[in-house]
Amino acid sequence: MTLSAEDRLDIIDLFARYGWALDTGDSAGVAATFIEGAVVKVRETVRDMTFTDVPAWINRFHATLEGFRGRQHHMSQFRIEGGDGRARVRAFWLITKTETVTSNTRLIHNNGYYDNTVVKTEDGWRFAEVQIRSWNDQDLPWVGPVIPPGVAAYEAMAAKRAAED
Repeated sequence: MTLSAEDRLDIIDLFARYGWALDTGDSAGVAATFIEGAVVKVRETVRDMTFTDVPAWINRFHATLEGFRGRQHHMSQFRIEGGDGRARVRAFWLITKTETVTSNTRLIHNNGYYDNTVVKTEDGWRFAEVQIRSWNDQDLPWVGPVIPPGVAAYEAMAAKRAAED
């Protein structure tokens, strides 16, 4: 069974509720978007982290991440696949931040993508697994050819392709 349009909108709303709660310091609101026993996996270039106690993770996140206030998580490009009360959702995220203490600077803080599993409960759609991944030139879901670094290497590859044609 495929997902209905209503299910898809409800799933997008789940991401919105998560983002609003996260960016306003509402740890209980963030935790309410997860099922009990959910897992959060964070993959960064330098380390991988897994959290199985979502309320403790988000409370620690809000309490210890210096400079968190002023951030906004923007989510878009939703790819939702699934049915029968379960779906995989991939979406881009972008974090903007306004720093007013020193310079009133607005900046892009980070960007990446989610690869999440959501399930439909009696209370609506909730996260069962959240994978948070940064997006950079090395760690991304790239399906095209990889061009070696350096102009000379690119030119050599282009010349080889031209000769093969």
